[in-house]
Amino acid sequence: MNRTLAAAFATACIALAGPAAAATVFSDNFDADTLALNGSLSNWTVSSGTIDVIGTGSFNFYPGNGNFLDLDGTSNNAGRIETKLPLAFTIGQTYTLSFSFGRNGGNAESMTYGVTGGNLSQVFSLLQGGTVPFSAFSIDFVASSASGNIFFDHAGGDNQGIVLDNVRLASVGTAVVPVPAALPLMLTGLIALGAIARRRRA
Repeated sequence: MNRTLAAAFATACIALAGPAAAATVFSDNFDADTLALNGSLSNWTVSSGTIDVIGTGSFNFYPGNGNFLDLDGTSNNAGRIETKLPLAFTIGQTYTLSFSFGRNGGNAESMTYGVTGGNLSQVFSLLQGGTVPFSAFSIDFVASSASGNIFFDHAGGDNQGIVLDNVRLASVGTAVVPVPAALPLMLTGLIALGAIARRRRA
């Protein structure tokens, strides 16, 4: 196959795979939510237990970060939240779930987080006691179902929990696309054209 045909074939393969791009699927920094102990949220359902919306003007453990959540609300019953609306995924696509975290004092804490529908489920732990620096965390996963809800499910119930902020879900790169059935036939045709071109030159 000559260079021109090889370049054409590579271009066709890239076109079939689709362009690589990153796009935000969901984000929330909780600044639109009302400060409240055992509060509610605009974009999330508190499906069990309670959470506290704290921040500027109320238990501001991390000044300059607006509102954030204490996932272990003031009820001795740690909370579970999940996005109110299901999010759409492309099966085979890689996504990044990221969030900022800290802690409202207390002892070692843990929570399960992820995306429902079998997409992602992991345990996140803070083993040291006391307040920890506000930090960022992220994890990549490949979508295995076409929809799901982001969730955070705190363990324990001592009214001092993991602090959550800046939740973001974004696509990464390009979905894994199966090779079309016609691709081998296209390759055969390009090889044949290359052979004809060589004969003409000879």
